[in-house]
Amino acid sequence: MRIILKYEGDLFTGGPAGGFAQAAFGPLVLGLVGGDADLAVAVTQELFPTNFGFDSPFNTTTESLAFFGQVEYDLADDLVLTAGVRWSEEEKETSFNQHFSLFESPNSSTVTLRDSLGIGTYWSYDDGRYSNIGAYTFEGGAIPLIEGEAETTIKDDFITAKLGLDYQLNEDTLLYASYNRGVKAGGFNAPLDATLFAYGALAPEQMNFDSETLNAYEAGFKMTLMDGLARLNGAAYYYDYQDYQAFALDSLTLFVFNTDAVNKGFELELQASPVEGLDLLLGAAYIDNNVEDGYTTPSGDTIDRRAIMTPEITANGMIRYEWAAGSGTVINTTSATWTIISSS
Repeated sequence: MRIILKYEGDLFTGGPAGGFAQAAFGPLVLGLVGGDADLAVAVTQELFPTNFGFDSPFNTTTESLAFFGQVEYDLADDLVLTAGVRWSEEEKETSFNQHFSLFESPNSSTVTLRDSLGIGTYWSYDDGRYSNIGAYTFEGGAIPLIEGEAETTIKDDFITAKLGLDYQLNEDTLLYASYNRGVKAGGFNAPLDATLFAYGALAPEQMNFDSETLNAYEAGFKMTLMDGLARLNGAAYYYDYQDYQAFALDSLTLFVFNTDAVNKGFELELQASPVEGLDLLLGAAYIDNNVEDGYTTPSGDTIDRRAIMTPEITANGMIRYEWAAGSGTVINTTSATWTIISSS
């Protein structure tokens, strides 16, 4: 089977950030006015009023082509092999430009004056280059000028695959094992605060992030109990991520970056309907997760961390009972969830 995807988006990031700009550029202005604090405050508030902010329109296009197929083969009466493969080619392009602008109000996203400082496009990432050629020159100083070559087009092809075995131990028990290889394509960041590039806090290459590859191994069982009135499912898994797409918050900007990660654990689930009208559900899961060099400390050191929204232990339960009442039905449902989130 063949799949073709084409996408084009004209997007926007930004918003008022007058207080941030005053704090960020205040020391620079203070130095440029010879250390006169009162004059520095006046100049800073004039340049960066409360409705001052970052205005960043950008365009992205994606074209993707894929071919895939899957086959199931009976190795024996009680043993089934499933195999599948997919080849994909994806091309992405971006055009990103950031301006210092004035908004309708400190709480508005409507731009009333683009490029309020008169410096042109402050940060550009387009046509295979990056630059802040509109760098603003102050009396006795200037915002540093940087420019260079950039990969504003990403073209990649990758293969994903599936291999699984299902073994019917008896009429009530299925055992299975599987391997899956998945790929999440790379892409481009859309920074809210591109001043980080000009001052060297971020490398221009961080506008891009690479594709993520997952090798997932899983084994488990599915059992029917109580003559079909209950089902018990269990699985253990090991997920090995290469170039995992993690994220970091720098100043006002959330950046995606690549590192390695491991996710492993197990889960159990029991579903039962012991009597008519009564449904029970119990579940439990354990996850051991680690993202390598996932966090950079204020001192510049990198440490491992746990991925967000990844609790270490979870348990859940639900009781549902329904009964006839007159010409209708009454349903009562009670559920609970218990979660432990690791501090690592």
